[in-house]
Amino acid sequence: MAIDNSLWVVELVHSSVDGLLTQERLQLAPGATVAHALQKSRLLECQPGILEAPCGIWGRLCEHDQVLRHQDRVEIYRPLALDPKEARRQRYTQQVERQKADRRLYPNQPEDAASSKTA
Repeated sequence: MAIDNSLWVVELVHSSVDGLLTQERLQLAPGATVAHALQKSRLLECQPGILEAPCGIWGRLCEHDQVLRHQDRVEIYRPLALDPKEARRQRYTQQVERQKADRRLYPNQPEDAASSKTA
């Protein structure tokens, strides 16, 4: 892609659920917005829902009407699979269950020895 000096280069980044990272360099006119970048992106063809997805510029959440600057990095965020608080709760519950199972398997072991078996 030949670079036109009158256009700004913007990088668009998206990570799908399967962990595949998609990066696309776009050339946009000065004054273009995040919405313009999304509409010009090839991602729109395979994922039409990105027009409603939350976005950020360099890790900071922004609105779709945010004006871009030369060499900005637009990140398209996807919804969390699990709320972080709920994920911690589930990990804690699993840890407690493992400790209870260890106490049943090794009833005469001191508490430290039983917990070291799970690590």
